[in-house]
Amino acid sequence: MSEKYGYHRLPQLLVTSRIPLILAILIGLTVAEIGHATLYRVPSMYPSIQAAVDSAPGEPGDTVLVEPGRHVENVHIYGKELVLASEFVLNGDPATITATVIDGSAMNGADTASTVLWTDIPGTTSEIRGLTIIGGDGTNVNDSGALFREGGGLCVWSDNERDGYLSILDNVFRDNNVVSQGVNMPIGGGGMTIWWTDITMKRNVFYNNYADEYSGAFAMNKNVSTVQNNLFTSNHLGANTYGGTICYYWYATTAEPFSNNTIAGSSVASGSNRLFRSAQVATPVEFRNNIFNEASATVYSNAGGISPTFSYNLSYNLLTGEGNIAGVPFFDDYTFYVLSDASDGVDDGDPSILDMEDLNDPGQALWPAKGTTACDMGVYGGPGMPIGGFPDFTMELSIDDAPGSAAQPSAFTLSPAYPNPFNSSTSFNVILPQSAELTVRVFNLAGRQVSTIANGRIPAGTHEFSFDAYDLASGSYFIRAIVPGQMDEIRRVTLLR
Repeated sequence: MSEKYGYHRLPQLLVTSRIPLILAILIGLTVAEIGHATLYRVPSMYPSIQAAVDSAPGEPGDTVLVEPGRHVENVHIYGKELVLASEFVLNGDPATITATVIDGSAMNGADTASTVLWTDIPGTTSEIRGLTIIGGDGTNVNDSGALFREGGGLCVWSDNERDGYLSILDNVFRDNNVVSQGVNMPIGGGGMTIWWTDITMKRNVFYNNYADEYSGAFAMNKNVSTVQNNLFTSNHLGANTYGGTICYYWYATTAEPFSNNTIAGSSVASGSNRLFRSAQVATPVEFRNNIFNEASATVYSNAGGISPTFSYNLSYNLLTGEGNIAGVPFFDDYTFYVLSDASDGVDDGDPSILDMEDLNDPGQALWPAKGTTACDMGVYGGPGMPIGGFPDFTMELSIDDAPGSAAQPSAFTLSPAYPNPFNSSTSFNVILPQSAELTVRVFNLAGRQVSTIANGRIPAGTHEFSFDAYDLASGSYFIRAIVPGQMDEIRRVTLLR
């Protein structure tokens, strides 16, 4: 692989340890069913991410797969259990992450202007994975009568205490800004905010996010989190009104230690730089194996509740606790923050944890970890590090990057109809990898044909068709698409008057 694909360096290995079950899906297929899971592609099947989300019933495993391009929209997911992901889950290529952008800037200033707003998540299988999320400026949330504006890139909210679970994996959150809209309320969570929902957050980059008053990178509210192997770089606050340039934990704590993260380049325009802050914490937030590359910052301040614990961290000023080191970390570069071979932090982490081993050099750590398999401090240490490093998250994103840059599909496919249920008219796509004789007909429950939509030779490509049912009764109908010898697929639709 070469640098033109937009990532820092990828060793010659198969990236398999973090790719989920849907590797079984052939990349050419535009919809596939694995057990109860269904894949919804954007834009080859659905014109927008929102259309795909609305069509998915929200059953465990349902996956909205966003193809490469810049998708300018604000996505709202209400009460659904699903996976929102890029093709990174299929190919494991870090370049796919920065090639697949959701841009929420079109709604800036609105009450709900997060790039992704996800509310009342049921179940435990929901994920957001392999995406670059930019341009959001937050959502007004109401917690027991108190208003907050939070969650530029991602806002997760629940009306129920400790509802659902979300995994946030392998994403880039950048250039999200939560600023005052002229209403007197706390303003924070530049990159992301989580309310009442427990999460796992691994191998993400938070870059150049901003909030007016607290949590320039992310905010945790009334939840339990596992935060590991993330890079937080160049995140900012306008004023240190509440603190937590990186994160404010409010009635929140950690399920597993906040571990193997690297924090660098944060700033506060007015006031002191306090990287983390907590209030009303009943169990301690644990910090382990992190690098705080912040010469003038206070690592943590506590506004009430139990104080945090620290072990095996590297910072400019010595932290109290086992294995902590005071020193200046040195890096091969100051974008991706890969440790230099001789830097403090190499092999200095918790001795009970090991780095991934380079199978071509037994006993040595797999790059971008350094030294032996003894655990490194920082983002590349431990068993959960980003294999091959991060994509180039600093590169300019062209405003002209439109969706639709994915390779032409290799399978004949009939997409689900949208909307469904529908009133009078619904649309669907038929995807043909080559020119073919296509027949599309619609049948009622009795098996009687009620409409012929296509009958003839159709060129290769993605073709949108409509089923107009203005003179038909309410009920179920079946759209059947046939290409002789290639495809015979049926989709059920429901007409509601």
